[in-house]
Amino acid sequence: MERRNPVEYLSQKFSTSQLLADLRFAAGPKPGEAMPDFDLETVSGERVRKSDYVGTRPMLLVMGSYTCPMTSAAGPVLKSLHEEFGRDIGFLMLYTREAHPGELYPQPTTLGQKTEHARQYGERDGITYPIAIDDIDGTLHRALDLKSNAVYLMGVDGTVAYRAIWAGGSGGSLRRALRAVLQGRRLRQSQAHGVAMLRGLGSTYEILNLAGRQAKLDTLRGAPPMYLMASVARIFRPLPPLGRGLAALATIMLPVVVLIGIAAQAIA
Repeated sequence: MERRNPVEYLSQKFSTSQLLADLRFAAGPKPGEAMPDFDLETVSGERVRKSDYVGTRPMLLVMGSYTCPMTSAAGPVLKSLHEEFGRDIGFLMLYTREAHPGELYPQPTTLGQKTEHARQYGERDGITYPIAIDDIDGTLHRALDLKSNAVYLMGVDGTVAYRAIWAGGSGGSLRRALRAVLQGRRLRQSQAHGVAMLRGLGSTYEILNLAGRQAKLDTLRGAPPMYLMASVARIFRPLPPLGRGLAALATIMLPVVVLIGIAAQAIA
């Protein structure tokens, strides 16, 4: 597997380039190609391997971290799918690197620190399936493309049956993929953004607060529109994440619509 400079991988700041890289697959195994081999320790101290699933049952691997709003927002969707498919398909969270490191939750530089972050993530979000900790250099993460919250569905033959850029979409396409893999079929990858990003924006400000002030500053500098929408979405906190994201979008777009209407009347 490719090895890169661990200092670059373990950046202590969120950046625009990281956001742009999250928007599409640029590497990693495509559907029909072999899933990379792995042998990792879980938060509970057990080992989990690719060979545990090959020839036994399919496996859904989800990437995430404590400071990733997309990971937090996707939690309810994945829990629902786990309840529906967990008996027949193995669910596995791969703890990668911090998406928005801050002074309260910095980028781990030791495996022990990374394991503790993973443990706290599992407790915070009530994760009921295993959480595997990637090594400090992100070997498996690199092999699967450096995404914050992508999902890879592996068939019983050890090859990728489906992959999606975000875990927190509507759940419909992922549910269809899970049903398909149980029938021995595979689906194409999904790089849809809309629903997942709105859901993630509904959780962004809350997660950045947990990470620390530096995480908020880095996001403001690296992705101002995202930070603006997240700031507006927090006003609608009684709503679920997707509802907050939709409300923020409507709030920001309303003045634009009004101005367009005024301009149209003036022209007429």
